[in-house]
Amino acid sequence: MPNDATRTQIVSNPSSSSSVQWVRLPSVSGLMRTLARRELRRVFSGWVPTKPGEPRLLHQIRKWCFGYLKAVWIMLGFPLVAVILANAVLRGQTLGVAVVGSNAALLVVLTVVGYGGIGLTAASVTDDWKILGRESLWGVKAWQHILSKFVGILPPATVLGLLTAGLFVSSVKMSEDSLFENNLVFCSILLTVYSWACAALGLAVSSLVRGTRSTIFVLMSVLSMFVLLSGVPIALDDLDDPMRGVLLVASMFMPSRWAGGAWAAQIELEKLNPLDSHGFPWISNWGTLALDATGLVACIALYIAIATVLVKLCAPKILLNR
Repeated sequence: MPNDATRTQIVSNPSSSSSVQWVRLPSVSGLMRTLARRELRRVFSGWVPTKPGEPRLLHQIRKWCFGYLKAVWIMLGFPLVAVILANAVLRGQTLGVAVVGSNAALLVVLTVVGYGGIGLTAASVTDDWKILGRESLWGVKAWQHILSKFVGILPPATVLGLLTAGLFVSSVKMSEDSLFENNLVFCSILLTVYSWACAALGLAVSSLVRGTRSTIFVLMSVLSMFVLLSGVPIALDDLDDPMRGVLLVASMFMPSRWAGGAWAAQIELEKLNPLDSHGFPWISNWGTLALDATGLVACIALYIAIATVLVKLCAPKILLNR
């Protein structure tokens, strides 16, 4: 057997050694490619559950709207919504000049892109528990399941981030006083990595629960904290409350906190907020940007690890109804 392949025994008659057959399984790299391609196709698949008594025409409409085109709506619709709302709150003002408008514009874009990224993977684990359980019995590891799902979702998540950045920079007046002069390059990289982090967060949330309804409730709670703990609407460092420390620690696990801090640092929003102390995330220097980028990557790794552990613990038990 080659070193890059795995094998398993199928024994039809344990008392006879001649009944032992060896079945070649794909190599780890080959298996990952297969799983990643499957997950990418699933993003654009037309499968939707059939409702009892549902007319065929209505089912076809749902199949296209919530099946084939579901990722397309997110990749194209969410960037448009983000830019339209950002322009509405800025009202022609330059980003990085007006305090309220700049904060609101950043929060709108981060929130809409965050919703879109999480939406791409919101129920991907929840809908596949039985598949994950069955394939785990076949030897597919939990990390292979989760990593392939993440890799499969990277193309649409990348389009979401890049398209939002392109539309935003081309339609919004940007302050010339910025840490990094090429705003298009900066926003493209930031929003793309941020979109990846939100997609990974969707995997982690989806792996916490088994039912789609439960997933929706958990997501609503997470997304609420997602906005509040970003540090953009409220300077968490300035809170005079016993819960201040808890909120600061919790914010470190939210990608919106790191992305918001990096963006604010890039356009030097700290200068416009002399009465608010946002701490290290808003300090306008290259060290802050490096730290924020590290925070986003760490969030991706953490979310994938959480989803992997939960799938490893739960998937084998699903088929046993435990």
